[in-house]
Amino acid sequence: MKDEDEIEQLLRRYTAAGPRASLDRRIARLSTHGRRAEVRTWPWAAAAAALLAMTVGLHASARTSPRDSLDADPMFRDAVAALSAQLGGDRPAQRLAESMLRQEAAERERLQEASDRR
Repeated sequence: MKDEDEIEQLLRRYTAAGPRASLDRRIARLSTHGRRAEVRTWPWAAAAAALLAMTVGLHASARTSPRDSLDADPMFRDAVAALSAQLGGDRPAQRLAESMLRQEAAERERLQEASDRR
């Protein structure tokens, strides 16, 4: 029985301690100190995301690919047909003619943009 009492006495020494009284005072002081104005960041994040989406959408719709605009142009198709006929008329000649004319159109567009910036 004495062993049990000693064991219980040893176990009481190692029990978990409660929080300090100073912690209770700090919590009470912080809660009565006044609440800070709650800052909400999600409206700003949502507005930034919407602005980014609109900018990307408007940019994409305003700038068309030179490839798309050239494919719809009947003069470009006629020029490709004429040049490919001069190069032999077969499929590789058509691809070469299309590539050459697309490079020429891209170079014209770059020169036009450079002159617009001046």
